[in-house]
Amino acid sequence: MKTDEPKTGPLEQREGAVQVQRTHGGKRTGAGRKPSSPRVGPLATWLEGAGVGTTDFARRIGLSPSGLEKILYNPSHRPRRSTALRIERETGGAVPASVWYPAS
Repeated sequence: MKTDEPKTGPLEQREGAVQVQRTHGGKRTGAGRKPSSPRVGPLATWLEGAGVGTTDFARRIGLSPSGLEKILYNPSHRPRRSTALRIERETGGAVPASVWYPAS
């Protein structure tokens, strides 16, 4: 019995298929998918209020966009002290380094 529909084929040709992209670690992520957890903390609040994009801000403080996203999406992630000081300087003191490094 022959049918007109192919049984197998490239992902893009299958009806209803979701395209995925592979990262270097081999994990599959949906194309253009946003992280599942919200941005948290005073830096995220400042970026949103100031209307500054994460890619631009990351460049201004000398980080990769993924490095900045670690700070924004993971509340337990603490940037290096030098990065925290650059964030403080770039935000005009609105997000002080003491957020991550309280005075002892």
